[in-house]
Amino acid sequence: MFGAQNSSSSCPAAATAAVQLPTRVAALVMLLAVQCGGVDVAQGIQIQNLLRNRVEVFWVDRTNRVPLGFVEGGGIFATNSYVGHTFAFEYDGAEQGRVVVTSSSTWYVLKDEGSEKRYPELWENSGMRSAFEYEYFEETGRLWYGFWPKEPSTLPMWNASKVGDTWTIEDEEDECTEDEVPFKQEVTILSTSPKVILAKDFLSHDEADEIINLAKPKMVRSTTGTGDNARADTTRTSQQTFLPKTHDVVIKIYAKVAKLLNIDKDIVMKQSEDLQVVHYDVGQEYKAHHDWGKEKVTRFATVLLYLNDQASPAAGGETHFVKADLKVHPGKGSAVLFYNLLEDGSADDRSLHAALAVREGEKYICNVWLRDYQ
Repeated sequence: MFGAQNSSSSCPAAATAAVQLPTRVAALVMLLAVQCGGVDVAQGIQIQNLLRNRVEVFWVDRTNRVPLGFVEGGGIFATNSYVGHTFAFEYDGAEQGRVVVTSSSTWYVLKDEGSEKRYPELWENSGMRSAFEYEYFEETGRLWYGFWPKEPSTLPMWNASKVGDTWTIEDEEDECTEDEVPFKQEVTILSTSPKVILAKDFLSHDEADEIINLAKPKMVRSTTGTGDNARADTTRTSQQTFLPKTHDVVIKIYAKVAKLLNIDKDIVMKQSEDLQVVHYDVGQEYKAHHDWGKEKVTRFATVLLYLNDQASPAAGGETHFVKADLKVHPGKGSAVLFYNLLEDGSADDRSLHAALAVREGEKYICNVWLRDYQ
């Protein structure tokens, strides 16, 4: 997903917003501690277009107007952004409205006098979401992120209550056939918010090398966005490809991932995407982003599989969990599991992460994404 760049410009005045933003008590802003001129924290936002026409989206400040793609009438534009950032919407070259990001909401609506009559169900749902968002914060102290309404996932999550806690996941005695090697994996909690769990030496070096060799001939430039909004972008400068779940080594890896997640293998095979393999050369990176999206069916968990070692301790290429200030590159064959959703169904904004620029050598990594169909 696209991660909007931080702007060094001052915060636009509230009067520049053509869209009325949901009202919140002042205490909300203080509790979040995110404000113009204050802490620079990205957050996931959604903007619903209740205008008649498909509009083009631009990120704007005093000197820039950067095109980001299009959003259909009745559709939703989702991105990572920062407090004070401004988005403008154009149709046929004429600006239709603006949204200014605040610390008090993740949900914004682009509307006009005809919106309620044009989209009665979306209009009602938008009002209900705004009311829910306020009540949810009052109850939890958090903003709601991602699709709404959404029930809690039925997929299990590991408890992660203390950094440094370690335990072993292993097969029961009757789970393996005679020709299978019993699964036994030590895992360690690296972060509790977001939940980040390390599994050292999860893959063999032979498995890591085989994935690289399968992927190398198929690599293409990485893109951000999906569908008509997919594009090459400076926020993501790597190469990538997907390996289908038909290769023997991929099937074997997904079986291991199922055990790491404590989820039935058939569910993991059915509800996961194909294996994405990514290559970074010197200087290449993927700026801060979330793996979850605006859709109801979104990514529940991500398992990162590191396929090679850093060239040196200063080589860069770490995975940076921005809001936990955690940087990790555990070495060839190791895995890092993190959850994109919270137990109550909200997306976890604190799962914001980046692939830091490689400074020396190269980096190979692959992603297993398990989707939640709840």
